[in-house]
Amino acid sequence: MTNISDAFYLEMQQVSNELHTEYAQGTVTLTRIARATADPDSPWLPGLPTETVYRLESVVEGVNKNHIDGAVILAGDLEVQCAVLATGPDGVKVNLEPRMDDVLRIGDRPHQIKKIEAGPASGIPVYFLIFVAG
Repeated sequence: MTNISDAFYLEMQQVSNELHTEYAQGTVTLTRIARATADPDSPWLPGLPTETVYRLESVVEGVNKNHIDGAVILAGDLEVQCAVLATGPDGVKVNLEPRMDDVLRIGDRPHQIKKIEAGPASGIPVYFLIFVAG
């Protein structure tokens, strides 16, 4: 059963998805690498990696000065605000929560993910802020 708070966040998530789709800038993709399980006959050999590329509906800008901490987040870094819904390789929209080991590409350039924040900080995510090296 969905409580009132969850229903509100789900509605805001839909609004966020619509706005990020309408105002998306350029091409931003997230690549997730998964490793297949090892063959039981040769468990010392790792399974082959598979890459899945998702298109993010997002806005990219220089990092907001309020997020700069001088250690992890620096003045030259970028801030990617993206919707929770992403488009998979088959064209189907899926809920996608970014992870630190994902690879983010802005245009054709890969960027190292430095930090991820969900908005709001608790409850159902409405959007994600992904901080990357500039």
